[in-house]
Amino acid sequence: MRFVLILPLFLLISGCALFNAQPEIIIGVTLPLSGSDADYGQRVLTGINLKCSELNEQAGKDEPKVSLRVIDNKSTSLGSAEAIKSLATWYKTPLIIGAYSSSSTFAMRPEAEKYQVPVLAPTATADNLTLGNEYIFRTCFTDATQGRCLGSYAYHQQKMRKIAILVDADEENAQNRYLGFEVKKSFTECGGEVVLMDGFYNHESTFNRQLRNIVEAKVDGICFLADAQNAVRFIKESRIFGFDGFIFGGDGWDEENIYTDLGTNPGKCFYFGMFSPHYEYPEVKTFVENIMNISARVPAACEAQGYDTLGIAVKALKSGKKGAELRQEILNIKDYHGVGGTISMRPDQNSDKLIFVKGITVENGKTVSRLNKIITFEVDKGKMSCIK
Repeated sequence: MRFVLILPLFLLISGCALFNAQPEIIIGVTLPLSGSDADYGQRVLTGINLKCSELNEQAGKDEPKVSLRVIDNKSTSLGSAEAIKSLATWYKTPLIIGAYSSSSTFAMRPEAEKYQVPVLAPTATADNLTLGNEYIFRTCFTDATQGRCLGSYAYHQQKMRKIAILVDADEENAQNRYLGFEVKKSFTECGGEVVLMDGFYNHESTFNRQLRNIVEAKVDGICFLADAQNAVRFIKESRIFGFDGFIFGGDGWDEENIYTDLGTNPGKCFYFGMFSPHYEYPEVKTFVENIMNISARVPAACEAQGYDTLGIAVKALKSGKKGAELRQEILNIKDYHGVGGTISMRPDQNSDKLIFVKGITVENGKTVSRLNKIITFEVDKGKMSCIK
């Protein structure tokens, strides 16, 4: 799938323009290529490598080629902190993409500021990630934005008036709780009622206790905030239990097994994502085909965010600037057209980005995911709009 050279400090240098004598645009990348998040990190890197190859193929004879310096952070915060230090000092990369999770990206903050090296986070959604640090940026939406839109969408678009919220309460999944609070705040501000907010732990074998309370509360929908594997388990059990209302979730659901493993009785379900292979944009079809040829899987948010984030990084780096001046170039990026829709950087170093609402349905006896709506959200005005 890619050619790599193993070097000390677990450094992997991508084959893009490695031995080319032409001028280079050098970009650092640190992702989890081993450890618990390895599958996600590999998928982000697949998107990055694809965009790198395309940009180099399109470059003119005298134009600089893109060259990547990739370090495995081993799915740890310590690995991310060590990686950014190596990339910034030893390899002198002017910009770094990483790290995947919010916790690992947060560990990069001190070195990013110390060496004035901007970090572009493709998938880290924690709200406090960019606060108090001028060199951390993100190309995805935040938990606060996603939560506000989930609550508003449930109330205004799906006409729910009473919901329950159930979150993964394990300590390492604290972001689900933060997202749950945002959904509750948004839904109640719209005029709805959150009659029950509860949690579950991954060691629990059944959702019987939570479902009993939820069904007794006679809610219109359940906001279930966890990963796709737990969502599949919960949806199946809910339908057997007799709950026929909406079940909906955030971008944690956005994995292929949410529909391949769900069976033929999903009921009314929807979830949010950063990308949809059904998005009617000219580049998306080619992107999907290319990723499937590389990895034999339908691309999701990881591949798309990696692909678009590298495009944004190169756009900023073509200015030839570094440090504080490069930081300003990133902030100047508006309406970048990627496979995940338009991305604009905001003064707070977060981005305005489309949110894709996906429904789960049964077609010809097969459970599939389909694009229902596309949401834009004006952070300054707190206004959500559905454009499809």
